[in-house]
Amino acid sequence: MRFTTEQNRHVLDRDLGRCVLVDVSPVCTNVATVANHRSNDGHGGRPGVASLANACALCSACNGAIEADAELAQVARTRGVKLTRQQNPDHTPYYSPAFGWMQPHTDGTTTVIGNVPEKTAGALAARIAAEGGWA
Repeated sequence: MRFTTEQNRHVLDRDLGRCVLVDVSPVCTNVATVANHRSNDGHGGRPGVASLANACALCSACNGAIEADAELAQVARTRGVKLTRQQNPDHTPYYSPAFGWMQPHTDGTTTVIGNVPEKTAGALAARIAAEGGWA
């Protein structure tokens, strides 16, 4: 389901109007224009529900590139920007160059985890999920 105009604006503001892949994507324009669905309906997203926990800000170039470029898609998965079927956006943080690791919540708030080294992202997400997610 598409995000509403208000939800899209909230996500862009939350990520300071910057694409969260700005530091790793060769096609990035830096200016975020879309709220990206981290988990698509077909990959564990909740059909009919556009949850703010399932969103992060991307520029339109990166939004298309993570679907077309396998290498960038893998980077997006490592950073929690693109989720697998097994990952729940309510319990999986994503990396923002502005804040470090963040866990977005359905009410639009976030918990900033900090600058955890990127190579530990998968282990961090797995541990959080195993512990039942964020309190």
